[in-house]
Amino acid sequence: VDSIGGSTAVLEGSKSEEVTLADNAVTFPGGGNGECYLDLGADVLPASGDVTIEIWGTQNQVKDWSRIWCVGIDTVNFLSMAWSNGGKVNSDFVQLKENNSDHFFMTGTMAPYTEGTQFHISMKICAGTDGKTNFFWAKRDTTTGEILKSGSGVTKNAWSLANFAGRHFWLNHGF
Repeated sequence: VDSIGGSTAVLEGSKSEEVTLADNAVTFPGGGNGECYLDLGADVLPASGDVTIEIWGTQNQVKDWSRIWCVGIDTVNFLSMAWSNGGKVNSDFVQLKENNSDHFFMTGTMAPYTEGTQFHISMKICAGTDGKTNFFWAKRDTTTGEILKSGSGVTKNAWSLANFAGRHFWLNHGF
């Protein structure tokens, strides 16, 4: 239950009964696309301004195209961050797609994620002065706060968070 924003999360998918909620953590059993994920609701991201997304997450097993989170409209308009690209432990990905065209698709900027180790993963989205939008992401050690890896991307042309107004934000889900 969201005590601040009013957007209560909902477990979804055919394996949702296998998801555990304990010690302020959500644990997903893994599986295929859409089999189990947490829908944090629509309008979680603001329509304008800067925003920071933060996740404290642990990859327990390398899976093919395993998403950390995804927000979007459909298979052609989304922003996604994944633990692995095609099941390769040394190839994560961050992707922003609009109208089936990538603003950016970057692999290997945060890998590897050591299995069983919790990381603090963040992404900051900032409007640029030229109408383009800047994205910065980092993986930190949860004990020391040290930045272990980072990456960045910028949209090819004018783009804003308003594109995701009313869209759902999912943990552990891709298209």
